[in-house]
Amino acid sequence: MASLKRREVFSPQLLERVLFGELNLPRDSRFAVAFSGGVDSFALLHALTSTPGAGPQTVRAIHIHHGLHVSADDWAQHCAAVCAQLGVECTIVRVTVAGHLGLGPEAAARMERYDRLREMLSDKEVLLTAHHENDQAETVLLQLLRGAGLGGMSAVPRSVPFGRGQLVRPLLDVPGSELTRYALGRGLAWVEDPSNQDCRYSRNFLRHRVMPLIMERWPAAPAALARGARHAASARALLEEVADEDLARCAVPGVVALRLEALHGLSVPRLANLLRRWLVRGGVGCDTRQLDRLVHWVGKEPASARISWPGADLRRYRGLLYHVTSRRVDHFIPLMWDLSAPLRVPALGLMLVPSPETGRGVACARASQVEVRLRRGGEICRIPPGGHRRRLKKLLQDRGVPPWERGRLPLLFAGEDLAAVGDLWVCAPYAANNDERGTVIHIEPLA
Repeated sequence: MASLKRREVFSPQLLERVLFGELNLPRDSRFAVAFSGGVDSFALLHALTSTPGAGPQTVRAIHIHHGLHVSADDWAQHCAAVCAQLGVECTIVRVTVAGHLGLGPEAAARMERYDRLREMLSDKEVLLTAHHENDQAETVLLQLLRGAGLGGMSAVPRSVPFGRGQLVRPLLDVPGSELTRYALGRGLAWVEDPSNQDCRYSRNFLRHRVMPLIMERWPAAPAALARGARHAASARALLEEVADEDLARCAVPGVVALRLEALHGLSVPRLANLLRRWLVRGGVGCDTRQLDRLVHWVGKEPASARISWPGADLRRYRGLLYHVTSRRVDHFIPLMWDLSAPLRVPALGLMLVPSPETGRGVACARASQVEVRLRRGGEICRIPPGGHRRRLKKLLQDRGVPPWERGRLPLLFAGEDLAAVGDLWVCAPYAANNDERGTVIHIEPLA
């Protein structure tokens, strides 16, 4: 965006250049504005309805009604009246804010708000929020004070996938004062949330007590801090590219695991970068202390083959590092299956999918009805053709199936005979002959 410090003011035309120029959104995009009724989101919504290429027909507003303030009903009515005046659809979504993992009411409300906005978004719809330059600067300072890394210092991104669409923050280079100037110049009347003045909250303390002092000495501080966030985001993106390249070299095809020998060839910072990226991809949180502990554990031959913390379970086995996401199976009830349609196995988080084939899989004539069980110990399987009877425990060891996966492997029994071991083996005499109709079993994650 052309610098606002060079006197380019906020306007519908500027918003158009950001949306369809810098962010390269399709001209036929449909937009949803997260509309609180405050000055920032009102300025954004008003400008958007006047933006060439947008307009009321392609815009709607979503107001999340938390009910946390005595005026919440009045704010919702105000938002509906504003939208009616602008000629845009307004959706009021009432939510109940409950505790979220020990979060305070403001953080819990924010989490609930984003969850509902994500649910509300239509296919390919673009959700716009009114976060501006001052918000970005405050976020950078808060993250620095928390000792955050590049991810935190990147603050809020301009554009990310979100639900079925996309979340875009087009105003991150716009000072908050510009949005207020725009609203005053057009006679817009907005609501004021008194909690925004409560300096018991860290962001408000920073906004009302700290930032004025900083700007007294450095007037351009918000723009400089927002620029620092962009630099941090670029550095973070570069580190993620390096991590993805390292992951490709260390990964094991077909297995969610990394080769320890390859990991040991990396420097400590590069190893930490790779492991952080790997865990994030697996949906695992990892703070600095946990990451340091993990890097140290991976870099040597430990006495324990397992390391864990809340939400993470990492194990070493036969030269590989696994991130174990399997749930415990305490009480599994055997299931009857006729192999004619997919079988959902919720206790294991998977689905057994049959595929009819000739000369492969379980012979339909000899096992048209099977019982799906888990290991109990002592199972025997003879692998055709001409294989000897072998204990399942030994077969799984030789195949390199990790110990924690063996107890979750679905076994197919015809009567008391083991007919198939998951999607690994079919046991004689239940394997289909060359010209015989059979069923091949595929195991898929349960959606």
